[in-house]
Amino acid sequence: MKKNYSILILIIFLITSLIFFQAILVKAQPPSPVWPTEWLTPDCNTDPSDESPKQLDIIGDASNPAAYYAEDENYLYLRERVEGNPNGKGGAGMFTQHNWVVVVEQTGDNYYDYLFSLNGKDEKVQIWKNDPQAAEIDWDPIFNDPAEIPIWNGSTSVYARIDPNGSYWFVSWAIPKSYGDFTLGSNPTLYFSTSGNANNYNKDHLDCYEEPFCGNGVIDDSEQCEYPNTPDNTYCFQTTQECLGPKLGTRDAYGDCNSICGCAYDPFTYQCVEGQCGALCDQDEDCPQTTEKCDYVNRVYCTRDGYGTCDENCECLEDDWICGDPDDELYCLNCAHCGDGVVNCNEECEPGDVGDRCLPENTTIYYCINNTSYETPEYDSCNATCQWDNCTTKIITEDDDRCQPLPPPNCTWCSSGNFESSFSLNMPSFNFQRPSFNFPKPSFNFPKFDFSISKFNFP
Repeated sequence: MKKNYSILILIIFLITSLIFFQAILVKAQPPSPVWPTEWLTPDCNTDPSDESPKQLDIIGDASNPAAYYAEDENYLYLRERVEGNPNGKGGAGMFTQHNWVVVVEQTGDNYYDYLFSLNGKDEKVQIWKNDPQAAEIDWDPIFNDPAEIPIWNGSTSVYARIDPNGSYWFVSWAIPKSYGDFTLGSNPTLYFSTSGNANNYNKDHLDCYEEPFCGNGVIDDSEQCEYPNTPDNTYCFQTTQECLGPKLGTRDAYGDCNSICGCAYDPFTYQCVEGQCGALCDQDEDCPQTTEKCDYVNRVYCTRDGYGTCDENCECLEDDWICGDPDDELYCLNCAHCGDGVVNCNEECEPGDVGDRCLPENTTIYYCINNTSYETPEYDSCNATCQWDNCTTKIITEDDDRCQPLPPPNCTWCSSGNFESSFSLNMPSFNFQRPSFNFPKPSFNFPKFDFSISKFNFP
């Protein structure tokens, strides 16, 4: 039983390994390269005849650059012009026992990340990863940091080629992008060189790497930043805020390093921010407004929503009112219409209006009853609710001294305080009968008490 269990474990292991290696094999077979007909050149692209053997001597000038690159969807293509014939003895696709390499720095920290090698000794195109990164890039004196980890290789018969160029030769090789972020869009810095070993760069390199140039990783006198064409470059610090009128401008903390190692600073994005740069608002909700009003001039009731508009100058604008019809139901229901000067909304009158005469002429207006003065208005008046008072008699003053003595019959009380008989007094007649109260006289008979004091004899 134990033996069968071990066999089962072995079978599972073999199947898993087969699947794993099949996946590696599939990934290791990118489509065949399509060699470009047009190439780009780096900023540093010249080198004299200065290395031996000639197959490792990169050569070029401004008219005939020493280094080239290109790319398509699947590959990064690299090319070097060399002085000696790199063809090996095995025929097409065979190279001499030398190495043509490109060192790649991708992160802007001046430590290289990958090495792309055309290995003539093993007839392989290889990708090497530099891990650990032991030294910063420096070509004078040349730094020492061979790449340690091979991560891909392909046959030179597929991924490399030799093209004669007059008295010189081009060696070209293709690196599949599927094994890393090997795109020009990621702004790599490419250092073209040759080597005695597939994972090194210790033979020839372009002489301009030793001179100040944009892309050497060193901030030279004429530069502001390194490496060229890198976004959010830490050498290109920029202010993050500024005011333009009432608007606040914002951007991130770093600009970009352009193709000539100068800083290209980001533009600001401007917008209203309440409380910043004098802005009163940044959205309509920052602009509260009254939602209703009564227009007593036009006798209409008006409404609008609770917020105005924050305009492009970061100021609040109030919305227009939406009003109903004059004297409509909403006006009568919501507005204090009594006193607006117009008889409306079920009113009978307006304050100050004078109505009909309340009493006939020569009839009492003011009179007293039991020291209380009364007045009946001469004309009907409009009350505080815009209704007629209906000639209501009102108490003027209780315990009014002017009512003493009582006025004689057929007179009215005048403002002088005298009784006059020029007006007839229609006084109501009051006959009061004095009540008679007969109470029986109470009789109280109390018993007679005899209080006598005894005489006491003491021994």
